[in-house]
Amino acid sequence: MSQISMNIYGCGNMAQAIFCGLGEDAKKFDLRMYTPSKTKAKELADAVGGRFFTDLADLPTADYYFIACKPQQLDELARKLKKRIPDESVLISILAGVKTKTLKDKLNHLGGVARVMPNTPSMVGAGATTLYFSREADEESQDLVIDLFQSIGKVFVFFK
Repeated sequence: MSQISMNIYGCGNMAQAIFCGLGEDAKKFDLRMYTPSKTKAKELADAVGGRFFTDLADLPTADYYFIACKPQQLDELARKLKKRIPDESVLISILAGVKTKTLKDKLNHLGGVARVMPNTPSMVGAGATTLYFSREADEESQDLVIDLFQSIGKVFVFFK
């Protein structure tokens, strides 16, 4: 089975908690990290066996796009990513307060979106995460996102 590709934008505390919390399950993914400062991306890549990129334009397309920057950084990220995310890919957002429609509009994305609200105990496998999926997220994608977060704690799914 080939690895599932995931580009991660923003590698701060919550992304660290999520991906470090995966342990061996991280090997299911081809994880590619990017942050403007580069330091956090390298640290996370080293910790989970992923790859970090110093230039956003160098990241290849992916099956999943994990948006973990600060909500106030979304506009800048969206300008760089707009029209680069294939519609068959799924966005996973941990941006508090940023609606699905806002993500889709800013990133010009017609595909599925998973909005996620995790918490920091995820680092030790004791997290609690709520998930919401847009109508465009197919069952296979929903199952993968649910499995990802079940690796680090309890999951509660809310559908529209």
